[in-house]
Amino acid sequence: MLSRLGLVDVARRLVHPWAPTGGYLDAVPRRIAAFRGSAPVLPALIGYRVIDSAAVRKLSDHLSIVLPLDPARP
Repeated sequence: MLSRLGLVDVARRLVHPWAPTGGYLDAVPRRIAAFRGSAPVLPALIGYRVIDSAAVRKLSDHLSIVLPLDPARP
């Protein structure tokens, strides 16, 4: 449905290797969290990073994702 609406999986668009964003509490890594972007924002994406640290794991059962953007990119 999201794809039909024009939203693109940012990690796949940037050819980021698969990385779990959750599931570490029950030892079954899963990619639960994801970002979707529309055509106007995709050119501004310059990176994708999953933050996996002890501090993040203490805060949530989901890992953080950072999406650096460069609004000057066409």
